[in-house]
Order: sequence, then C-alpha cells, then structure tokens
Amino acid sequence: MKKKVINKFDRLVEKLLEEFSKIPNFNLFQTDKIGNHVFIIIAYRLAEIATFKDLVCNQFIPATNKAIHESKTDIQNSRYKSILRIDEIDFQETFYETIRLAYVGLFHKVGNYVNEMIKLPELNMGELYETDGTIVKLAKEI
Repeated sequence: MKKKVINKFDRLVEKLLEEFSKIPNFNLFQTDKIGNHVFIIIAYRLAEIATFKDLVCNQFIPATNKAIHESKTDIQNSRYKSILRIDEIDFQETFYETIRLAYVGLFHKVGNYVNEMIKLPELNMGELYETDGTIVKLAKEI
C-alpha cells in the first residue's frame, strides 16, 4: 500500500494546532471571532515563511548551482578560454548573491510577521479600551 504524502500546509497547520492546543481553553480561542482571526494570521505568516524557505532551498539554490556548473562547463569548452581568465571566485559570487537575496526576502517575510504580531494587541484590546492611538502607543507612553 502506498503511503499518503501529507501536504506541507496541512502539516504546518496540524503542528500549530498541536502546539496551540497546549494552551488552556484553546478551544474557546478557536470559537472566538478575534481568537480565530489571530490563529489565521499566525498560520498564514508562518506558512508564508515556510514556503519561502522551501522555494530558496528547493528551487533557487539548486538552479544557481546548475547555472554555475553550466557556466564552468561552457568556459572549459570555449574556444576562447585562454583569454576569458575567469577565477573560481567569480562563480562563487553568483552563489553568494543568491544567498544574500534569500536573506533579504526572508527579512521581508519575518518583518511582515512581526508587524502583524504588533497589531494583535490592538485587535484584541481595541474593543475594550478606547484610546487616541494604538495599544502599542499607549504602552510606550506609560
């Protein structure tokens, strides 16, 4: 019998549910409109980060390595290899640039996650307290 492969998003949500279920009365959190919204935000942002990681590790880096290999092969087989004089570091720089771009992308994804988390106190407490600003601003003033 063939083992069914679990969808990576299903696995992520199941892991989140498993961890969140350790919170006392989490079932109340799930039935609450705001609580459910918080869970969806967290699940979405973590899925976004996980998807980006998969994209970098399974697509960008292998494609970069393949392009480097093809370039090395083309130069070795070039009629003009004696005048091209390309050092190994030139090839590695392509790999390093891909890694730097991945870090920038990850920084952007994590920044979006952090910004969403900063908004959560306002979402949760906004109905209870009326202020001239956000809960975060109020906390900074206190």
